[in-house]
Amino acid sequence: MNVYQDFLSPEEVAIITERKQPKRQIEQLNKQGIQFTKTARGNPIVRRDYANTQTKRPAQPKPKVEWTPNVLRR
Repeated sequence: MNVYQDFLSPEEVAIITERKQPKRQIEQLNKQGIQFTKTARGNPIVRRDYANTQTKRPAQPKPKVEWTPNVLRR
């Protein structure tokens, strides 16, 4: 078992996320429901069998926040 064969390369992660920056890759992996872990530098590491580890989570709508300016608050 070779650890380099078990995980996607950085280039492959960029291909599946269509993003180059690690922060943006992580956002896209979360949207796609692909499990990953981060290196000490913050780069995502994805198992090659990520399709088997995907969690089926429905997209959560953002809660509406009613904003009130401080001037009108008491």
